[in-house]
Amino acid sequence: MEMETFIRCAAARPRDANGNILLSDEPLYKQFKDHNELFSHTFFSSDEFQEVAKLIAAAECAEASKGDMQCAKAFEGDTQCPSTQHSSLP
Repeated sequence: MEMETFIRCAAARPRDANGNILLSDEPLYKQFKDHNELFSHTFFSSDEFQEVAKLIAAAECAEASKGDMQCAKAFEGDTQCPSTQHSSLP
């Protein structure tokens, strides 16, 4: 259970003090891969992890768009949410 939580958190973007997703930031594993050997492990470039990262990004997109599933459905694995209408964007 702890490992699953860690994997999901690594695939997620950071949040601000109010809990809003910082969509302009990279997921944590990308932010730290050059500075932390753990995130340089081949697991984080595996197809399995990339699928998890894609699902997490789609969920973040849907959350940021206040549950508008059109945003999540339009998401195709890009590092940025396709919508620019989210209140959590800078």
